[in-house]
Amino acid sequence: SAHWLAPLSSQPPCRAVGVHCCQDSSLLPSVAEGPSLSGRTPRRAATADTGDIGVAQPRVILELGVDISSSPHHSTQIVAGGGRPTLVNGVIPPELRKLSSIVAELEDALHGKVEDVKRQEQQVASERQALDDEKAAMAILGATEDRPPGACDVLMLNVGGRIFSTRRSTLTQVEGTVLEGMFSGRWDKSFNFDDEGRVFLDLDPDCFAEVLQQLRLMQLTQQTEIGWGKVPAPDRREVYFRAMLDFLGLAKLPAFTPVFSWAHPNMARGEGEGLAVSSVDGHKWAIGHTVMEGGTYQWGFKILVLQSGWCFLGLITTTRPADRSFADSSAFGWACIAQGSTQADCFIAGRAVPGYGAWSGFKEGDEVTMQLNADSGMLRMKVARLPESVFHSQGLHQGPWRVHVNLYSNGDKVELLSATNF
Repeated sequence: SAHWLAPLSSQPPCRAVGVHCCQDSSLLPSVAEGPSLSGRTPRRAATADTGDIGVAQPRVILELGVDISSSPHHSTQIVAGGGRPTLVNGVIPPELRKLSSIVAELEDALHGKVEDVKRQEQQVASERQALDDEKAAMAILGATEDRPPGACDVLMLNVGGRIFSTRRSTLTQVEGTVLEGMFSGRWDKSFNFDDEGRVFLDLDPDCFAEVLQQLRLMQLTQQTEIGWGKVPAPDRREVYFRAMLDFLGLAKLPAFTPVFSWAHPNMARGEGEGLAVSSVDGHKWAIGHTVMEGGTYQWGFKILVLQSGWCFLGLITTTRPADRSFADSSAFGWACIAQGSTQADCFIAGRAVPGYGAWSGFKEGDEVTMQLNADSGMLRMKVARLPESVFHSQGLHQGPWRVHVNLYSNGDKVELLSATNF
């Protein structure tokens, strides 16, 4: 609420500028007539007599450093409020205009200072965030503010003749693994060391380099796990790389159970669940128990009896195929030379491709090893009597792959085996 100022003539002449508060409601004047310079009609100050509020409000009196008691307007009342002083009768002395101008300049200066402070606060916040980011980055790289003088996290390794330098925390970040335990500090005195005092690991350096690369990426990106099944092995080291991951506890080789769980009505189980025996002539199938949807799997076959000279070994995703299961759109594998053909067939998505990859067919007594990388969609096969050859089929889609056998002649017999090497 605006407050009325007492007539200037009632105040003694003064050369100082000041502000006084008056609680004497008897000094409150009546409402003067005429609009103020602000264009608003002043309101009467509330007093105890009006009932608006219980206590008379203080009045603000501006004292200028000039003597205006003799001014013809000395009885004019001044309204204080709304931001600028205003005379009731519409006349403002030059001194008040000057004061108003000074107040406006001070307000502008104050506003400028406030903006400067805000900019400085924003700059400080930005610098603090940059410092926090810097600390986080240095922590990832191994620098900490509380590290004791002389402490060192760096390890020098000799892996298969190649020297590696890395931090202990990089090797131990995957909890619960053999690799973490190896470099936890408990075995530091049990390692083999080379002539330079470096820890010696008799592992393939290319495979170890890939492992270290993935661990460094994990640490740098702060990811919580690594899809080891999708990490490519160094050239021609697929089997070793998967075995090394298993040895270090980073990615256990999937368990394979050498058991047939589904079989055609004319396919007997033989003496064990891993034995498929044809009971009559005609195509018939047997399908394995283990579902291979991700990771790398290995298994073996042994062709015990092959009277007709024809059989199919491979994979399939369905468990209820037709008699000619090798022609199913999900069937991949290898077969013998079909009747009327001069070349053995490789089946790709159920389609026969004669002589693919120089394949010549199975024979009785063959020992066969197969490997599926379900993540890359690669099926590979080796036959013991063809030690220099590795047959492969690519483009297998993601799915519930199972071992698949198809036999034809009565008495043909194939055994499903586990395999540790390829």
